[in-house]
Amino acid sequence: MRMKNEWMDVSRNEVLDAFPWPAIMLDDGGRIMSVSRVPPGFDRAAFASCPLLADAAPDYWQALQDAGDGPCERYRDISRRVAGRAVHERVWFSRMRDGIVLFVEDRGDAVVASQAELQRDRLAALGFMVAGVCHEISNPLTAVQSMMQMLLGRSDVGADALHKGLRIVSDNVRRVMEISRRLVDFSRVAEEPRTAVEIDAAVIEAVVLLRQGLRTGDISVEHFPELGAAVLGNAGQLQEVIYNILINAAHAMGDGGRIFITTCTNEARRVTVRISDTGPGIPEDVLQRIFEPFFTTKPSGQGTGLGLAIAFELVREHGGDLRAFNNPQGGATFEIDLPAHSRRSAHDK
Repeated sequence: MRMKNEWMDVSRNEVLDAFPWPAIMLDDGGRIMSVSRVPPGFDRAAFASCPLLADAAPDYWQALQDAGDGPCERYRDISRRVAGRAVHERVWFSRMRDGIVLFVEDRGDAVVASQAELQRDRLAALGFMVAGVCHEISNPLTAVQSMMQMLLGRSDVGADALHKGLRIVSDNVRRVMEISRRLVDFSRVAEEPRTAVEIDAAVIEAVVLLRQGLRTGDISVEHFPELGAAVLGNAGQLQEVIYNILINAAHAMGDGGRIFITTCTNEARRVTVRISDTGPGIPEDVLQRIFEPFFTTKPSGQGTGLGLAIAFELVREHGGDLRAFNNPQGGATFEIDLPAHSRRSAHDK
């Protein structure tokens, strides 16, 4: 006669085998108790010789540690390399009385479809920018053409006049190249998978870039982080969003002022990065158009009008919102609101 635990093992294995995805049964200590099918890139012997999931499949173990206990925290999307190619998976978690079950769903087709949809959305947004692109590029090109005609049409151009004319040409060519570069970058969807990003780390990197880029003016930045506040996203894109807002605030304040950056997570599990400045604020007519592509209040040649527009689109792609408003005490505030992402250590489980 079979013992009770043998019947339990048979029943458990039959249940796991019935699922269409690889399933891994763990005890409360993270030890592998049973495996229905081995996920790509592993073999059953490896699971048998490494009974701890943390040793046999560290990516899955880390996903389990990152997951919370709420109803929306039952899976994590991961990417790993198998035989030189990227494998995209969604690891589902289900707690049982005597342990945890992990289901490993192949998300390769879904990721490709999602990237294609995101690419279409970006190209659609880019389409609205075309008219502005033509206008923005025509101005510097006209200046280049006029200066070149003047230089070529005169035989008595002195060295100083030639140097000044070439500098004007160089500045306008640089402006056209900057517009082109930013549009090309915006039109592409990054292939890097989104990961848990400590949002305040992105803030720090953006502040470093701001200080490197500011040549004049007395701008101080005060940062009030929240330990552990994380979102699921692309670190480089989030850093670009924050930098675009910071440089916009610095330019608005001119010769000097203060920028305050505060991070907080609310009860609805949303992470908000609030960036406030002591500048003159945003006029009401400008506030209504501030995220429009190519809309800028800067003098011609000093801004593309794309920074905040691209920031708005990137935040939206991360499932968030970007808002701007004036402070009652003066100055302006930008709020980046993003879904929170859990990062929990093993001893919290």
